[in-house]
Amino acid sequence: MEKKIVEARLKGLSIGQLSENDLKIQVMDALVSISIITGHGLPEEPAYAKRLITEIIVQLLEFGYSDLNIDEIILAFRLNCLCNLRFPSGSEVTPVEIFGKYISVDYITKVLSIYRTLRNILDRQLINSANGY
Repeated sequence: MEKKIVEARLKGLSIGQLSENDLKIQVMDALVSISIITGHGLPEEPAYAKRLITEIIVQLLEFGYSDLNIDEIILAFRLNCLCNLRFPSGSEVTPVEIFGKYISVDYITKVLSIYRTLRNILDRQLINSANGY
């Protein structure tokens, strides 16, 4: 898992560095992957889909996820599907259950929150290792 997180972090620009248009395109593409990974539906009505993209981007940029890149976001959902995923402490990571008919900002945020925790733990481990601890 650690290797996958590091590899994903090294791919592409963070979403906070993308232009508005590139961000919309990449989030739309990521939503298709997330839908395939989770089996969660995507809205069919264009107005709903457009609003969903807008709200996801607001959540990502304004609530602490702007340093993630699209590969990390997709990886977060792949990791959420794993059985027996554990924090370094040994406690089991409880996957976020799919709820609702469509992918939602709430669901995405809950999955990314777990990923952020795993990423932060890995960061601390790498820093401690580099410092000889």
